[in-house]
Amino acid sequence: MVLPMSPRRHVFLLLAALPLLLAGPGCGQRIRYEDTIQIPLPIPGDRALEVLEATVSPALLREMGGTLPDPWPLDAPRLTEDLVFGVSVPLSQADLDRVGEDLAAVGAGDAEARLLRVDFTHDRGDLTHPVVSGEVWVVPEAGGPLDVPGAHRIGTLEGLENGTGSMVFQPGGRRALTDALAQAQTALDLQLLMTFDTGRQRSLPGGRGEIALTVHVDVLK
Repeated sequence: MVLPMSPRRHVFLLLAALPLLLAGPGCGQRIRYEDTIQIPLPIPGDRALEVLEATVSPALLREMGGTLPDPWPLDAPRLTEDLVFGVSVPLSQADLDRVGEDLAAVGAGDAEARLLRVDFTHDRGDLTHPVVSGEVWVVPEAGGPLDVPGAHRIGTLEGLENGTGSMVFQPGGRRALTDALAQAQTALDLQLLMTFDTGRQRSLPGGRGEIALTVHVDVLK
């Protein structure tokens, strides 16, 4: 799968378009690059529907005729569920052009990475129900389990209801993400919480939205 990214590589310039040289250890000097990685993550509403169908009790399902009705009948029992589902995307240095070269140098020990922040935008699109929270993980393989070596929860997305915000890192999350980006292949997993309440919205989960992460990282060579 080729990730549709738009990596950008900004070089700080000094005077006549010279790279900015920073004083390094001893008498050496280092070049500083500011790299930006944009990562779109689709939010499929039907993924939440699958979770809902697996959550509903067999007794209620039989009462509904064997399938969940859409829209939910006014005379049916009220149903409320917190639906947690994940979306994953692979990350490959080879897909990031010059930014990938910078990260490969970090992995080889020839450069140093300093993760500055992770911003996001949330486009609800035509999702029928709101996504109220999200957790970001790094995982060895897209779509893989979260309880394996190499999987780390790195932070939570704050401000989803506003459509934009920043990720709040968990302890050790900044280092885990930096280490993952220095690998040739890794993946991001977004665990989302969608609220479902037939007393407020009678339609079943559906539609499609998107969360786009923007990772800002300094690379010193």
